[in-house]
Amino acid sequence: MTPFRPWIAAALASLLTVLVALWAMPADAPTDRAIDRTLEATLVVHSADGARFLGSALLWGEGRVALTNHHLLTGETQVQLTTRDDHRVLARVTAVDPARDLAQLELDEHLGPGLQAVDPPAIGSPVLAVGAPLEAGWTVTRGIVSATRQVLPAVPVRFLQHDAAINPGSSGGPLVDPQGGLIGMNTRIADGSRFYVGLSYAIPADLLTDFVAGRLRPVPQLGLALRVIHPAIGRALSQPPRQGLLVDSVEVGGAAAEAGLTAGDLLLSAAGQTLHTPGDMAMALAQPPAPPIDLTILRDGQRRTLALSLPADDPSPRAARAVPAPGPVPITDLGLTLAPDGTVQTINETGPAYVSGLSAGDVIRRIDGAAFPGPDAQVTPPTLLLVTRGQDTLHVLIDPASRRLRPLGGANAIDPDVIPF
Repeated sequence: MTPFRPWIAAALASLLTVLVALWAMPADAPTDRAIDRTLEATLVVHSADGARFLGSALLWGEGRVALTNHHLLTGETQVQLTTRDDHRVLARVTAVDPARDLAQLELDEHLGPGLQAVDPPAIGSPVLAVGAPLEAGWTVTRGIVSATRQVLPAVPVRFLQHDAAINPGSSGGPLVDPQGGLIGMNTRIADGSRFYVGLSYAIPADLLTDFVAGRLRPVPQLGLALRVIHPAIGRALSQPPRQGLLVDSVEVGGAAAEAGLTAGDLLLSAAGQTLHTPGDMAMALAQPPAPPIDLTILRDGQRRTLALSLPADDPSPRAARAVPAPGPVPITDLGLTLAPDGTVQTINETGPAYVSGLSAGDVIRRIDGAAFPGPDAQVTPPTLLLVTRGQDTLHVLIDPASRRLRPLGGANAIDPDVIPF
């Protein structure tokens, strides 16, 4: 009988180890191939001259088109895209949807293959978020889908809520399943914090598909502000809470005014859909029936039906529009006041000078390489200042276009319960 050789025993033991590992591996564990494919289809976005980091983008379909968020572009009609292997290519902004925060980029060359949209994930499904958070390109984080939620009440988008960590710079990057299928595009962090707090939001992939195909109607501007009927408001109006919406204001000449809505009306339904939250109104108008749209209101205790005609669509709502080059402006327009010697006396904490790092007490010595001409100086942003701060000197670049500040929740900043349409 042939002796049982030691190398056979070792081979059998190795095989058993591999089989046990495969058996123990979660079915939803991402594969190296899926991660590599997603990284290769993730792009980092800079301004066309490469000087300013803007965020992330994802390669779509066959690889001649990329998608990103509109809020990254800050007026650019051309951007520079960088691949994982540091290849750089220019891309033209060929379509935008500002309300839904979408932009399409046409590449000068083929970078494919891109990512393919898959069916929406179930709540609890594992996901991977890829992008350039805080400019750290091709970063992968992992989480699960925790909900679907309409984050912007005036915009008909139900975002995928997940807990994969994203941060400024992640916007525009892909959200994929463990097999590398595209399920969304990361877009925003929960309002109230600039950085990751465990609630991240992605635009679902089916909406991206409709955007590329040109099937999305522009979000209508109605000239209308609606308020949720909270219990206290309901008691005051003898109206059950969250049964309808209170018309807070109506813009003269807008579509809502033309329909006959007035402040104080209770808006009960639109296009046959009962309204409980402002988001219901946006969803009712996302795919409206043939116009006009029936609105049911309660006015002075009487039910009435009004006919709403939506504003005519812009004939080219998806076209990207060039932004004129900035001209000279007084330096004080950047949000500061100056003493004759260039000392910053006051600074507006919502202005571009403050956001760029300038502080009260700084003394401006040079502007764009030339000696400080006086407090009435004219500048053309972006503007480079040489300042002294105490015993030190430093340069401060003020670029209003790079601020990218956005309203919280799409609501009125003074009264977050009022939702403008």
